[in-house]
Amino acid sequence: MIGNELTGFEGIVNEEALVSKWKLEANRARVFFRFRPRLAIREKLALSEIVPGELTLEDYGWELRGGDASVDLPHITWDMDNIGETVRFGDLSSYLVVNLPALRDVEADLRQPRHSPLMRLIEAFDVPDAEQGALVAILSEANDKIEASQTIAEIANAIDTSFKTVSGPAFEMSATLGFLKQL
Repeated sequence: MIGNELTGFEGIVNEEALVSKWKLEANRARVFFRFRPRLAIREKLALSEIVPGELTLEDYGWELRGGDASVDLPHITWDMDNIGETVRFGDLSSYLVVNLPALRDVEADLRQPRHSPLMRLIEAFDVPDAEQGALVAILSEANDKIEASQTIAEIANAIDTSFKTVSGPAFEMSATLGFLKQL
């Protein structure tokens, strides 16, 4: 199951209308996705007519539901029926969803030249190694000056605080702001 709790919609009429059936309390709504055995299969499981290990992919289906403050999100199980209201998939298209890559890969991704637009441009123009070295030195000096800025330090602190809030203590790590100094 994947669940998402939404906040920050109070006072925005269109958003309040969209989440009205999903609301748990003031300024808090919930949507969750479950992939579980279909109803007919769940009924057969309850009657022991089917062994759980014999299920195939065709025996499963997905559902999108929302709301229901009677049970906390981590306690919703696959066999609980009548939890929340049905959510139309089209309703979710009103939200901008941003997918962030796995945190463990960020540092490795930054080291990959294919992720750097500047690096792709430099490679496309076949810049000589000596000039690339000079560019790295210029970028390194600029980066040091940027990192020393109070504004950048405040932004970095805000990012770090937000990251720790979102990730929780299980995945807590420090985040900093700067530029990659290597081409």
